[in-house]
Amino acid sequence: MTVAKSGDQALQLAFDPATDTIKTTSGAAPLPPSATVLRDTDTGAGAIAKTTAFAKKFRLRSISGHASGAVVEALTITLDSLTGAAYDALIQTVAAGWTDFVWIPDGETIFEAGDEIAIACANSGGATYGIDIIAEEVA
Repeated sequence: MTVAKSGDQALQLAFDPATDTIKTTSGAAPLPPSATVLRDTDTGAGAIAKTTAFAKKFRLRSISGHASGAVVEALTITLDSLTGAAYDALIQTVAAGWTDFVWIPDGETIFEAGDEIAIACANSGGATYGIDIIAEEVA
């Protein structure tokens, strides 16, 4: 599967049954088999307004989405900071016209327990969508 990474870098995702991990051509560390995976999903046909509720210290691994048709508005991925709205920050934008996306963050940012990820898009055309957020719990 080919996906886009921050900075429009193409990646190949591959499952390695020998190590029971998912690897990418980017050299990013795969999820170890013992990692606690945190997953949050959302689906619907109206405005997208999803905020995770992990309530744990985590490392964001990927966010993906699919829509039944082109969504005319951009989708935003934002840090909903535990320390308050003054510290919320736009993390990534998916350009208007998307039908499918996979975003894999650059680096190894650790989010504190109480920090959450908020995803928003007006989706005024009412395309049916599915959003999948995957993170790894950090001790």
